[in-house]
Amino acid sequence: MECQLQDLGYKGNMFTWSNRRRDPNSFIKERLDRAVANHEWLQRWEHYLVHHVKMSSSDHSCIYVFWDPSQIPRRRRTTKFKYDPGWGCTETCKELVRQHWVVKPMRSNGHNALSHLKHNLGRCGPMIQQWVVKDKQKQQSTLKKLNENLENLIAEESHENQEAISSVRSEVNRIREDEEKALKNLSKQHWFMAGAQNTSFFHSSMKQRR
Repeated sequence: MECQLQDLGYKGNMFTWSNRRRDPNSFIKERLDRAVANHEWLQRWEHYLVHHVKMSSSDHSCIYVFWDPSQIPRRRRTTKFKYDPGWGCTETCKELVRQHWVVKPMRSNGHNALSHLKHNLGRCGPMIQQWVVKDKQKQQSTLKKLNENLENLIAEESHENQEAISSVRSEVNRIREDEEKALKNLSKQHWFMAGAQNTSFFHSSMKQRR
Protein backbone atom coordinates (compact mmCIF):
# COMPACT_ATOMS: atom_id res chain seq x y z
CA MET A 1 0.00 0.00 0.00
CA GLU A 2 2.92 2.37 0.71
CA CYS A 3 4.00 2.18 -2.94
CA GLN A 4 0.46 3.10 -4.10
CA LEU A 5 0.58 0.57 -6.92
CA GLN A 6 -2.28 0.19 -9.36
CA ASP A 7 -3.25 -2.79 -11.45
CA LEU A 8 -2.53 -1.94 -15.11
CA GLY A 9 -5.17 -4.30 -16.45
CA TYR A 10 -4.54 -6.62 -19.38
CA LYS A 11 -5.50 -7.89 -22.81
CA GLY A 12 -5.84 -11.57 -23.53
CA ASN A 13 -7.03 -14.47 -21.48
CA MET A 14 -7.96 -13.56 -17.91
CA PHE A 15 -6.19 -16.48 -16.28
CA THR A 16 -2.38 -16.38 -16.07
CA TRP A 17 -1.74 -19.80 -14.51
CA SER A 18 -3.13 -23.30 -14.43
CA ASN A 19 -1.90 -26.52 -12.85
CA ARG A 20 -2.47 -28.36 -16.19
CA ARG A 21 -4.08 -31.33 -14.49
CA ARG A 22 -6.39 -33.61 -16.43
CA ASP A 23 -8.47 -34.60 -13.43
CA PRO A 24 -11.62 -32.41 -13.29
CA ASN A 25 -11.61 -32.57 -9.49
CA SER A 26 -8.12 -31.09 -9.16
CA PHE A 27 -7.85 -28.81 -12.22
CA ILE A 28 -7.31 -25.13 -11.24
CA LYS A 29 -6.72 -21.91 -13.18
CA GLU A 30 -6.23 -18.45 -11.65
CA ARG A 31 -5.06 -14.92 -12.39
CA LEU A 32 -1.96 -15.05 -10.20
CA ASP A 33 0.25 -12.63 -12.17
CA ARG A 34 -0.38 -8.97 -12.92
CA ALA A 35 1.43 -5.77 -13.91
CA VAL A 36 1.34 -2.87 -11.45
CA ALA A 37 2.70 0.68 -11.39
CA ASN A 38 2.54 3.83 -9.27
CA HIS A 39 1.16 7.26 -10.21
CA GLU A 40 4.55 8.64 -11.31
CA TRP A 41 5.09 5.76 -13.72
CA LEU A 42 1.61 6.18 -15.18
CA GLN A 43 2.25 9.88 -15.79
CA ARG A 44 5.52 9.16 -17.56
CA TRP A 45 4.36 6.16 -19.58
CA GLU A 46 0.70 6.85 -20.24
CA HIS A 47 0.58 5.12 -23.65
CA TYR A 48 1.14 1.56 -22.51
CA LEU A 49 -0.40 -1.82 -23.24
CA VAL A 50 -0.39 -5.01 -21.17
CA HIS A 51 -0.83 -8.40 -22.76
CA HIS A 52 -1.09 -11.82 -21.15
CA VAL A 53 1.14 -13.84 -23.47
CA LYS A 54 0.75 -17.60 -23.27
CA MET A 55 4.07 -19.38 -22.82
CA SER A 56 4.69 -22.73 -24.45
CA SER A 57 7.22 -23.80 -21.80
CA SER A 58 5.69 -22.47 -18.57
CA ASP A 59 2.43 -22.85 -16.68
CA HIS A 60 2.42 -19.05 -16.12
CA SER A 61 1.62 -16.44 -18.76
CA CYS A 62 4.18 -13.78 -19.57
CA ILE A 63 3.08 -10.29 -18.48
CA TYR A 64 4.16 -8.18 -21.44
CA VAL A 65 4.16 -4.41 -20.81
CA PHE A 66 5.08 -2.34 -23.85
CA TRP A 67 4.67 1.05 -25.48
CA ASP A 68 1.58 1.40 -27.64
CA PRO A 69 2.86 0.87 -31.23
CA SER A 70 0.41 3.47 -32.54
CA GLN A 71 2.35 6.11 -30.57
CA ILE A 72 5.75 5.17 -32.05
CA PRO A 73 6.86 6.94 -35.27
CA ARG A 74 7.66 4.42 -38.01
CA ARG A 75 11.13 4.38 -39.54
CA ARG A 76 12.18 2.38 -42.53
CA ARG A 77 14.74 -0.27 -41.67
CA THR A 78 17.26 -1.81 -44.02
CA THR A 79 18.98 -5.09 -43.22
CA LYS A 80 22.10 -6.59 -44.73
CA PHE A 81 21.84 -10.13 -46.04
CA LYS A 82 24.00 -12.63 -44.16
CA TYR A 83 24.56 -16.22 -45.14
CA ASP A 84 23.76 -18.85 -42.52
CA PRO A 85 26.04 -21.93 -42.77
CA GLY A 86 23.09 -24.07 -41.69
CA TRP A 87 21.35 -23.35 -45.00
CA GLY A 88 23.98 -25.40 -46.80
CA CYS A 89 22.64 -28.50 -45.06
CA THR A 90 19.19 -28.11 -46.61
CA GLU A 91 18.33 -29.73 -49.93
CA THR A 92 16.56 -26.58 -51.15
CA CYS A 93 19.67 -24.45 -50.75
CA LYS A 94 21.88 -27.11 -52.38
CA GLU A 95 19.53 -27.33 -55.35
CA LEU A 96 19.52 -23.54 -55.78
CA VAL A 97 23.32 -23.50 -55.89
CA ARG A 98 23.41 -26.41 -58.36
CA GLN A 99 20.98 -24.58 -60.63
CA HIS A 100 22.67 -21.17 -60.63
CA TRP A 101 26.38 -21.82 -60.03
CA VAL A 102 28.57 -21.82 -63.16
CA VAL A 103 31.19 -24.51 -62.50
CA LYS A 104 34.22 -23.47 -64.54
CA PRO A 105 35.60 -19.98 -65.19
CA MET A 106 36.61 -19.16 -68.75
CA ARG A 107 40.25 -18.65 -67.67
CA SER A 108 42.21 -19.94 -64.71
CA ASN A 109 44.23 -16.84 -63.71
CA GLY A 110 43.56 -15.18 -60.35
CA HIS A 111 41.72 -12.14 -61.68
CA ASN A 112 39.25 -14.16 -63.71
CA ALA A 113 38.78 -16.66 -60.87
CA LEU A 114 37.75 -13.79 -58.56
CA SER A 115 35.41 -12.37 -61.20
CA HIS A 116 33.94 -15.85 -61.63
CA LEU A 117 33.34 -16.12 -57.88
CA LYS A 118 31.67 -12.69 -57.77
CA HIS A 119 29.52 -13.63 -60.75
CA ASN A 120 28.36 -16.85 -59.07
CA LEU A 121 27.67 -15.10 -55.78
CA GLY A 122 25.67 -12.53 -57.68
CA ARG A 123 23.63 -15.32 -59.32
CA CYS A 124 23.10 -17.48 -56.23
CA GLY A 125 22.77 -14.82 -53.52
CA PRO A 126 19.43 -13.32 -54.62
CA MET A 127 17.94 -16.79 -55.19
CA ILE A 128 18.95 -17.93 -51.70
CA GLN A 129 17.68 -14.69 -50.20
CA GLN A 130 14.28 -15.09 -51.89
CA TRP A 131 14.03 -18.65 -50.62
CA VAL A 132 15.00 -17.59 -47.07
CA VAL A 133 12.39 -14.80 -47.04
CA LYS A 134 9.62 -17.13 -48.30
CA ASP A 135 10.64 -19.87 -45.87
CA LYS A 136 10.68 -17.43 -42.96
CA GLN A 137 7.27 -16.05 -43.94
CA LYS A 138 5.90 -19.59 -44.09
CA GLN A 139 7.40 -20.40 -40.69
CA GLN A 140 6.02 -17.19 -39.15
CA SER A 141 2.59 -17.92 -40.62
CA THR A 142 2.67 -21.42 -39.12
CA LEU A 143 3.81 -20.05 -35.75
CA LYS A 144 1.04 -17.43 -35.80
CA LYS A 145 -1.61 -20.08 -36.46
CA LEU A 146 -0.21 -22.29 -33.70
CA ASN A 147 -0.19 -19.40 -31.22
CA GLU A 148 -3.76 -18.51 -32.14
CA ASN A 149 -4.74 -22.13 -31.69
CA LEU A 150 -2.95 -22.22 -28.34
CA GLU A 151 -4.66 -18.99 -27.27
CA ASN A 152 -8.08 -20.41 -28.15
CA LEU A 153 -7.39 -23.68 -26.38
CA ILE A 154 -6.21 -21.93 -23.21
CA ALA A 155 -9.19 -19.56 -23.30
CA GLU A 156 -11.34 -22.67 -22.91
CA GLU A 157 -8.78 -24.54 -20.80
CA SER A 158 -10.05 -27.43 -18.76
CA HIS A 159 -8.95 -30.89 -17.72
CA GLU A 160 -10.30 -32.22 -21.03
CA ASN A 161 -8.06 -30.32 -23.48
CA GLN A 162 -4.68 -30.63 -21.69
CA GLU A 163 -3.40 -33.14 -24.26
CA ALA A 164 -4.24 -30.81 -27.16
CA ILE A 165 -2.59 -27.86 -25.38
CA SER A 166 0.53 -29.92 -24.71
CA SER A 167 0.75 -30.96 -28.38
CA VAL A 168 0.51 -27.37 -29.67
CA ARG A 169 3.03 -26.15 -27.10
CA SER A 170 5.52 -28.80 -28.27
CA GLU A 171 5.17 -27.68 -31.89
CA VAL A 172 5.62 -24.01 -30.92
CA ASN A 173 8.75 -24.89 -28.96
CA ARG A 174 10.18 -26.80 -31.93
CA ILE A 175 9.78 -23.80 -34.25
CA ARG A 176 11.25 -21.42 -31.68
CA GLU A 177 14.25 -23.70 -31.17
CA ASP A 178 14.86 -23.61 -34.93
CA GLU A 179 14.65 -19.80 -34.86
CA GLU A 180 17.09 -19.67 -31.94
CA LYS A 181 19.58 -21.85 -33.81
CA ALA A 182 19.35 -19.58 -36.85
CA LEU A 183 19.93 -16.47 -34.72
CA LYS A 184 22.96 -18.06 -33.08
CA ASN A 185 24.41 -18.89 -36.46
CA LEU A 186 23.95 -15.32 -37.66
CA SER A 187 25.22 -13.51 -34.58
CA LYS A 188 27.82 -15.91 -33.17
CA GLN A 189 29.45 -17.58 -36.15
CA HIS A 190 32.86 -16.16 -35.23
CA TRP A 191 32.55 -17.55 -31.67
CA PHE A 192 31.64 -21.01 -32.96
CA MET A 193 34.67 -20.93 -35.25
CA ALA A 194 37.33 -19.58 -32.85
CA GLY A 195 35.85 -18.27 -29.62
CA ALA A 196 35.95 -21.54 -27.68
CA GLN A 197 39.70 -21.95 -28.16
CA ASN A 198 42.46 -20.20 -26.28
CA THR A 199 43.48 -18.11 -29.29
CA SER A 200 44.47 -14.53 -30.06
CA PHE A 201 40.90 -14.05 -31.31
CA PHE A 202 39.57 -14.86 -27.84
CA HIS A 203 42.00 -12.49 -26.08
CA SER A 204 41.37 -9.62 -28.48
CA SER A 205 37.61 -10.06 -28.07
CA MET A 206 37.96 -9.91 -24.29
CA LYS A 207 40.03 -6.71 -24.54
CA GLN A 208 37.34 -5.10 -26.70
CA ARG A 209 34.65 -6.02 -24.16
CA ARG A 210 36.61 -4.42 -21.35
